[in-house]
Amino acid sequence: MRLTLLSMPCASGVEAARVLLAADEHEVVSVVMAGTEVADDPVAAEAEQHGVPVQWVGRATVAEAVRQDQPDLVAVACFPWLLRPDVLAIPRLGGVNLHPSLLPALRGPEPVFWAYRNGLRVTGVTVHLLDGAFDHGAVVAQAAVPIPAGSRGDDLEAQLMEIGAALLLEALPAFAAGRLVAAPQDEARASLAPSPAPADWVVTSLLPASWAWQFVRGVAHLGGPLVVQAGGRTIPVLDAVAFDPEERISIAVHEEADGDVTVRFAQGWVRFVPRREA
Repeated sequence: MRLTLLSMPCASGVEAARVLLAADEHEVVSVVMAGTEVADDPVAAEAEQHGVPVQWVGRATVAEAVRQDQPDLVAVACFPWLLRPDVLAIPRLGGVNLHPSLLPALRGPEPVFWAYRNGLRVTGVTVHLLDGAFDHGAVVAQAAVPIPAGSRGDDLEAQLMEIGAALLLEALPAFAAGRLVAAPQDEARASLAPSPAPADWVVTSLLPASWAWQFVRGVAHLGGPLVVQAGGRTIPVLDAVAFDPEERISIAVHEEADGDVTVRFAQGWVRFVPRREA
């Protein structure tokens, strides 16, 4: 089976590319990258290491790149644009997307952020058919994955995309034989994962320390603007480095000797690395 992989400069996309490019049961014809060429991009470097050509495209030239490949199937992993019907009509088997959530939960561009924001203990990855709507098509395969305490969102997303690529490989024989059975998504269970607004980065001390620790650890790599509201102060922070889910400290905000700040929450405390103004 001939595949065209659509991606972009994206750390989690590297894991999907690595799995798909290394497998022997199909041929990746090319890797189509969204945007202007980026020197030393790891997704492109992975393709080149396997002798697979890389095409850098704009939104208007995606169809041309796919048509040049004439693939059996288009696989999308960390791609920013919705594929138009004319693009999906080129491969004889259509297209699939690897989405890092248990669809229909957390449809949208930032499912990992919202998994941490919503305090989920389990998330997952879904391989689904592309049908012209974002994260909407019938489900080919899913896998649930626990969210470890204190985990980093970029590590979690990379793990999810690696698992998603393996699920796609398992489904390829059914695609090729024309016996794939995909399950429609349950619209009653759908939820959204949009790009976060400034208010979504706010951590209030009225919540438990265990939530604040997990959230800040999970999304710190995205940069923020993460802020903690406590003791009448708004404190920009970079990371969370320690916590206790139960202990009660005497003051709302304690300035540590090394510059960190320890904040009392409704239950427990968290120690943060503050963001210093330049």
